[in-house]
Amino acid sequence: MSSISRILKEAEYRFLAWLYRLWGKTLRYRIFNLETLMPLLNDDKPLIVCVWHGEQFPLPLCFQNHSSRIMIPVSQSQDGEIASRLLTGVGYVTVRGSSSRGGLRALLEMTRLMKEQRLNVCITVDGPRGPYHEIKDGVFFLSAKTDATLIAARMIMPKGKTFRSWDRFRIPFPFTEVEIYFSEPWIDKPDLRDPESMRNARERLKKKLEETGR
Repeated sequence: MSSISRILKEAEYRFLAWLYRLWGKTLRYRIFNLETLMPLLNDDKPLIVCVWHGEQFPLPLCFQNHSSRIMIPVSQSQDGEIASRLLTGVGYVTVRGSSSRGGLRALLEMTRLMKEQRLNVCITVDGPRGPYHEIKDGVFFLSAKTDATLIAARMIMPKGKTFRSWDRFRIPFPFTEVEIYFSEPWIDKPDLRDPESMRNARERLKKKLEETGR
């Protein structure tokens, strides 16, 4: 890539990050069980916030004041590059890698940062390619290795656009309301070598996500 192309691409990423921040400022947030989340964000014990891939758009916009202590894994794809630039543009720490490529390296890096820098993690538990609402094991690797607390989060966007993608990705229309729900926290450290233990952990997390916001 030429120097001019890199400059133009960088300008494009900066514009998208600015547009993302502006979009977030137009939204009206109704947050439920926030009193449970805030002490966990500021605790020395690491926290993992678990979300569905298709609902992730508004959550980083709502918690920009805490972004420097929150790490978000993103894929190594071109879409992941855009997501990484948007997230770092609003102050978050990103680690590149997913269940389909670079996943183990990303998990090891997140484990290190959670321990050494006391960073929290927000992770899309069914990403980056699905299937829809099928939980991957990476979240349990992190919880087992760092003794992290888990909390489920749901983002309900009554007025928005749902895309025809595997995750049914949804974004709220500007100037509309977004409802954000947080579950009660729990600890889950399954035996990573035991298929039955892992299956039970996936079922517990899916139930938590399904119940949150009802």
